[in-house]
Amino acid sequence: MIKRTLITILFIISFTVQAQDYYSYADVIQGDKPDSKWMLGGYGSLGFTSGFLFLELAPEAAYKVTEGFHAGGGLSYIFLGREVTYQGQQLRNTSTAWGGRAFLRGRIYKRWHIRVEYEQMNTEYLEPVPNAEFERIWQGGLNTGLEILTEQLLGDYTFLGFYYNLLYVEDKSPHVSPFTARFGVYL
Repeated sequence: MIKRTLITILFIISFTVQAQDYYSYADVIQGDKPDSKWMLGGYGSLGFTSGFLFLELAPEAAYKVTEGFHAGGGLSYIFLGREVTYQGQQLRNTSTAWGGRAFLRGRIYKRWHIRVEYEQMNTEYLEPVPNAEFERIWQGGLNTGLEILTEQLLGDYTFLGFYYNLLYVEDKSPHVSPFTARFGVYL
């Protein structure tokens, strides 16, 4: 329990540090912010259904190849709380999942973007063996979806995204369903 708490605290600290930008408040007020090709920030996601809780925090960085095309990567940390029925028995499990991702995002119209990403997550799933134990595995995901970027709402870019995981496997994925929604900020 202490190990999980420490990992969670370190992850939040790294998220905060990675989200910092190196210019002063006076530069922003005067409009003198340096024009950078790098976007730093991240997103959060929350999901819950009957017997399932999902909380994700994910710092990421993106490079502006052009104004309308970005390439990047990031890390993900997920807390899972779930109930699983196995042979008529209710099993409760809280666990974490963690991993990384690489993505491409391209503008299709004004503030509308398409995003394709590959993620690899280390997660737990219920191994269907006679003793029904949770086992850690690496699970890949190929997410594709639509993002709406708005400028200067909470940062330089604020986005809301809706995605579908083409490689979703119900009992092995750390996500609630193949559909996910994310809210994020780039500074």
